[in-house]
Amino acid sequence: MIHLNKILLVGNLTRDPMLRYTRTGTAVADFSIAMNRRFETRDGERREEVTFVPVNAFGPAAESIHEHVHLGDAVLIEGRLRQEKWQDETTKANRSRLIVVASAWSFAGNKLKSEAPVAEQEPDAPPLAEPPEPDTQRPGSPIG
Repeated sequence: MIHLNKILLVGNLTRDPMLRYTRTGTAVADFSIAMNRRFETRDGERREEVTFVPVNAFGPAAESIHEHVHLGDAVLIEGRLRQEKWQDETTKANRSRLIVVASAWSFAGNKLKSEAPVAEQEPDAPPLAEPPEPDTQRPGSPIG
């Protein structure tokens, strides 16, 4: 059986990327992008749907993204999906979410400058120094 885990997304940053480092010194950039979909219902009503996607980048790509990309910038992200799992400390419920692990990126839209470094392989050790928090408190979760 063939397996493929590859994703291409174009969207706008919902906040400035946050840069942190793992215990082994690997740079990790955390950010989210938003993608809009406009459509018309059968009744002719125009609607818009927004999808928010959390993204991690590692190594030199993380540092480059942190330096060059800011809130509102349109970016193209190439990467793969990873599922994060944890247990909610309050309710003890099992939680999970999909996150994009970026392998490359570039500006999309009107930016003249373009950066497209290839990310370092994700480290074998989990990049988070502590367990993930529930979605409602994670950076990049939709507000309101």
